[in-house]
Amino acid sequence: MALSPSFTSPLPAGLCIEMKAAILISRLSLGAVWFYEGLVPKLLFVRPDQVTLVGRSGIYFGTPEFFLQLLGAAQVAFAIWLLAGFAQRLAVAIATIGMWILIVLVAMANPAMLTDPYGALIKDLCLTACAYTVWSLSPLIEDQRSDRKWKVSSPIAAR
Repeated sequence: MALSPSFTSPLPAGLCIEMKAAILISRLSLGAVWFYEGLVPKLLFVRPDQVTLVGRSGIYFGTPEFFLQLLGAAQVAFAIWLLAGFAQRLAVAIATIGMWILIVLVAMANPAMLTDPYGALIKDLCLTACAYTVWSLSPLIEDQRSDRKWKVSSPIAAR
């Protein structure tokens, strides 16, 4: 009698590899954008238009500059979480909800941002697609891991 793993995966191995790659690329893309958006324009090179936007929104504590820096630090923290891949479905859900809340707040404070020629809104739609990819494919890959069961195989059991 020997113990052997039984891989009862309904998905072919090649498809699983492609799905893992899609999840990884989507999660890393989302994390990279959040890292850049938090670090560069909010912490390293604070843009006056963003400070004005935060001030105009009226939704901040402290000063608009401080709140913008706090927001940048939060974006960097979420980016690190996304890049690390820990609890990735929860990470993409929180990041996406946060992103859409920011879109609504920005649109309320400055509706012209919705037609921004640099594509802020269309970028966010693409990030939402990346988040959806991670959200929808992750459980399938996790199910594949849980399908690896150990079973006892013996000539007697095969009869």
